[in-house]
Amino acid sequence: MQVSPSFPNRDRSPSTVDFVGALTRRVDTSGFSLAEVRDVAGLRVERHTHDEGHFCVVLDEGYRASARGLDDLCGRGTLLYHPGGTTHEDRFLKPGGAFLVLKPAPDDRHDREDMPPTSVAFQGPLVRILCEKLALEARRTDRSSTLALECLHLELIGIATGAASRRPRPSWIERVLEQLRDARDANPTVEDLASVAGVHPVSLARAFRRHVGMSPGEVLRWSRLQRVLPKLSATNQSLADLAFEAGFSEQSSFTRACRRLLGITPGRYREHMRKRVRRVEHSAG
Repeated sequence: MQVSPSFPNRDRSPSTVDFVGALTRRVDTSGFSLAEVRDVAGLRVERHTHDEGHFCVVLDEGYRASARGLDDLCGRGTLLYHPGGTTHEDRFLKPGGAFLVLKPAPDDRHDREDMPPTSVAFQGPLVRILCEKLALEARRTDRSSTLALECLHLELIGIATGAASRRPRPSWIERVLEQLRDARDANPTVEDLASVAGVHPVSLARAFRRHVGMSPGEVLRWSRLQRVLPKLSATNQSLADLAFEAGFSEQSSFTRACRRLLGITPGRYREHMRKRVRRVEHSAG
């Protein structure tokens, strides 16, 4: 794995990862290239076309996706797939936002029959977790990061290829997801969720994992964790206080959930995010 240092770039040559903005980090593996790109104030994004299919992982709020078949305002943790030939002018509504671009190696193109034929946005708990993990691994330089990044890349491809073949999601899935998002202090049982869905508990457990990619328990932990992730980097609030605010009974449960879902402890997550902020401030200055 090769990691390139931060440097500004507006190059569109075939040997680089296509983007418009400041390249803050680049990682090259045998299967793909990954670049972290930050929006630059005053830099206009002209409408342009990508010859090759690629993924875009949104790292900040307020990203406007404008490709054919996709006109959406995307938040942090959104996964976008653009097939080869996509013409767009995606941009952040405010300067300073960042995203990751993943492009396959020349002999490992995304433009396959089982990939979506038009641009598409993927969201949800599983996608958000994968995006968070990808952003964290992209900033690591140990040898195991190569394997971790390659596996995460394949999981993204799996999400994109599975979208077309997957059966329509039952309407009750959204009701259960909403129930889990709203369960701050409550701990709903499978029977409670099955009652909300109007299905048998066994049917709920099977269908939920098939369509969401996670169990209801994992989604509940993620919903609680997600409430306080911004505060980990933006405040000095103690981990114990954040654990209580998120709805965990104790700090150790908070730590286990963070490590299980993101592969990192809350303290390390805070450290990584603050380093990212300092890097951005340094490049802007």
